Amino acid sequence: MKTPEYLVPLREELTAALKQTDNAWSFDIFKHTPKLESFTKECLRVFTPAAIIEIMRDKRSEDLEMQIIQGLQFDSLQLPQDLLWDDAGQTLFDELCNSSAYYLTRKENEILQKNSSDMAATIAEGSALIELGCGSLRKSGIILSALEKAHKAVTYYALDVSQESLQNGLAQLHKGLGDLDYVELRGLWGTYEDGIAWLADQHPLTAHKSITFLWMGNSMTNMHLAQTQSLLSRMADTCIGSGIQCQLLVSVDSCSGEDIVMGAYNRESPPLKDFIMNGLQSANRILGHDAFCASDWTFDTVLDRVRNQVQVFYTPTRDVSIHINSQPCKITKGEKVAVISSGKWPEPYFRSMVEGIGMQVLDVWRDSDQFYSSIRQRTSRERKSGSTLLLHIHNYIRPGIEGICVS
Repeated sequence: MKTPEYLVPLREELTAALKQTDNAWSFDIFKHTPKLESFTKECLRVFTPAAIIEIMRDKRSEDLEMQIIQGLQFDSLQLPQDLLWDDAGQTLFDELCNSSAYYLTRKENEILQKNSSDMAATIAEGSALIELGCGSLRKSGIILSALEKAHKAVTYYALDVSQESLQNGLAQLHKGLGDLDYVELRGLWGTYEDGIAWLADQHPLTAHKSITFLWMGNSMTNMHLAQTQSLLSRMADTCIGSGIQCQLLVSVDSCSGEDIVMGAYNRESPPLKDFIMNGLQSANRILGHDAFCASDWTFDTVLDRVRNQVQVFYTPTRDVSIHINSQPCKITKGEKVAVISSGKWPEPYFRSMVEGIGMQVLDVWRDSDQFYSSIRQRTSRERKSGSTLLLHIHNYIRPGIEGICVS
């Protein structure tokens, strides 16, 4: 116990109370032990974990192993980005987010701090809030705090592939938010696909009036555009199939200043280097042997203005052979092995994705350092089912840098 000085007064209080009840123990004893009651409540507030539901359908390690093998057989070599998000990777990514050059976290926090009340107003009473790839949950707490202040009863589900990160994040969220009378916290341990299957197969949220999906940290742009569209469409269709209205609250980075963008993805930055190179260690662990020797590899970052994204590649510093299932895969010095990308989506690019799957854009929230105002727009196009997916967007803007303007 970190505070042993509490033991003596608590023991004395409890001893006196037991004398009044002839040593009979019941919850009524708290009437005579105000110090113990207060101490117990505080312990429960700080240390009570949220319920975590395991929704992982398959062994993730086996799935990743197959993706590694297949990715090294493509003409354009690639490794699954999920290698970056193991328990160690989550911690390293948090360090990257806290670095001064990584503007995304700073700008997103600014937007959330300024507009959390307005965002909370778009979330219906009695709804479920599902965050995709929740990470450390620090940003989530800003919106949840606004919901609690608004006295809105909602159930928050944090979805993540890292059980350790989920446990730690929910514990910190409990501690940071304090006593909650309206917001209920839960965890979902699984992937995006597991989350969709959980909704589709079990319909566990039919008791809720609506579902709001949170997709923060510019994470929706880490996939190819077609993959993002597919995931959004399937989330919407799953809700429609359950008869539940749904909306999506996402963050999108539209920064186009090359110096600012590449400053955040500087390959010489220790936080970024540790985070990216941990992916190779994760691959070795999945494969069960040291297929990738860290000293033989480096990585590079490239701003692709055609695809509007920063691309991250592993590159060997010499010719190497990766042995998987006794089969060698030869990779020449400097050859690129794609691992992850981060979109910097301008308005026309983002608009094509939104309109392509029949979403309605309702709100745009931006940081205060730019020259444009917030815009609320609604598209007329509806999904074939007759239902619509509502999309709330906030994006990062820097002075003099064009950002998303949805119209």
